[in-house]
Amino acid sequence: MKISSTVFFFTSAFFYGLATAAPTDAGLESRKATHPEGVEVNVQSGVDWKGLKKSGKEFGVVFATTGPGWKNPEFDDNYTGCTKAGLICGAYHAALPSQGSGSDQAKYFINNGGNWSKHDKNKLPGSVAIYVDDDESQECYGLQASAIVKWLHDFSDEYHHETGRYPVIATQYKWWKKCTNNDSSFKSTNALGLIGSSNVPGGWDHWSFLEYDLGNGEATYPGQVRWYGSSSSLKKFAKGS
Repeated sequence: MKISSTVFFFTSAFFYGLATAAPTDAGLESRKATHPEGVEVNVQSGVDWKGLKKSGKEFGVVFATTGPGWKNPEFDDNYTGCTKAGLICGAYHAALPSQGSGSDQAKYFINNGGNWSKHDKNKLPGSVAIYVDDDESQECYGLQASAIVKWLHDFSDEYHHETGRYPVIATQYKWWKKCTNNDSSFKSTNALGLIGSSNVPGGWDHWSFLEYDLGNGEATYPGQVRWYGSSSSLKKFAKGS
């Protein structure tokens, strides 16, 4: 799922269809059999959501928005397909902290598919995807770590203010360590989504969502995502309980 990082940067690496490294955590293979599997979908059309459900997928995360004012034209069809197939569904925003405030981008995301309510059934809280993969000159968006952390707090606090939930933060281990100075101020409020490596940054005890490849170095469409806990804990997380 890869499209220019200046526009959106999660197109199969959770939340561009990147070929992510296979997780190295020794316990992942044992967890694979018992922990819920899901998918991440970006700008793809014609996704066979019913087929994904039949194959055992339990949840889907769909690319909704990026920056201060762009909505994925495939989002509505994909999100509707996800819900009609009976999966637990969520949306994600691709952060562009160099192009507008965190609070403004959170508002745009909420108003364009990323909202969450306790009355929603089988809906995950929104996710904010933040990392840059393919442009080393702008890998931290040209910002200092303190500015990125502030931007994320503004996004997270606005999302919480409007929905009562904190968004999932989806990132990469190395990127987080470098571009936030391994900030640990989100560990008690925001669930962690990781791409590729299962090494956990920022003081979190563990990842909640992990996007991974199938171990052959090839990008997968949709992206493969694993939930850390059980099916019942995934449902509780979706409900906010």
